[in-house]
Amino acid sequence: EATTSWMTLDAETRRPKSVDYKEIFSNLQHPEKIETEDEKISPEKTEQTTIAEFKVRNSDIDQNNHVNNTKYAQWVLDAIPFQSHHEYDLTSYSINFVAETKLNDLVKIQNGPRTNELESSFQTQFQGVRESDGKIVFLAKLGAKKINA
Repeated sequence: EATTSWMTLDAETRRPKSVDYKEIFSNLQHPEKIETEDEKISPEKTEQTTIAEFKVRNSDIDQNNHVNNTKYAQWVLDAIPFQSHHEYDLTSYSINFVAETKLNDLVKIQNGPRTNELESSFQTQFQGVRESDGKIVFLAKLGAKKINA
């Protein structure tokens, strides 16, 4: 199951633009659609550790000349140690896109401590920080559970 929320930007002003998505996507909604609230993820107040860095490459750029937002999700998954992908199942994934990044920007993937940690499951938060100005460009929250727990 999946759900998505959309925001449209005016190409000239780069500001949010009002669009009636229900009309545009009405034929794509399943009759038993998932009811969710969009989650606004707040930056962590605890110390964050840089666990990976990604320099924006040509293949990361979309037709608007900024990083395609799917790349942020990919960078988070690539920053997680390979062994963890075999030890845990992803149970939830929320991501907020905060700012654009462009070709040759360096984005640091940072991670804080796990929260709501139980013996077999936990949540953790990541953020992407543009090195040139220290601006957070995305925030992501993941939930995971130990495989065979």
